[in-house]
Amino acid sequence: MRCERPQAVVETVAGTDLQTDAAFEHNTTHSCNHGLGEIVGALLDRGLRISGLAEHDSVPREAPAGRIEALGGGELRVADRPWRLAHSCTLQAVREAT
Repeated sequence: MRCERPQAVVETVAGTDLQTDAAFEHNTTHSCNHGLGEIVGALLDRGLRISGLAEHDSVPREAPAGRIEALGGGELRVADRPWRLAHSCTLQAVREAT
């Protein structure tokens, strides 16, 4: 996997952001940020047509912990000036028939 940044983000957190009673032994994750421009560019480079894109000001899980407010319906968002960033997005792309 290629990351936008030189190094992946490495985090070790006990548990999960899902509601479960399961105990986890392996809690280290390696993640890469992929900006919207990189994602859209990759789809266009592969011949896909963007048929929908929506930004949302909430997410269905708590991250970063302690700085999130509950909106109801299982959705959460950053409590401090939530309008300054899209929290998640929905992107739809289709391959045109050839």
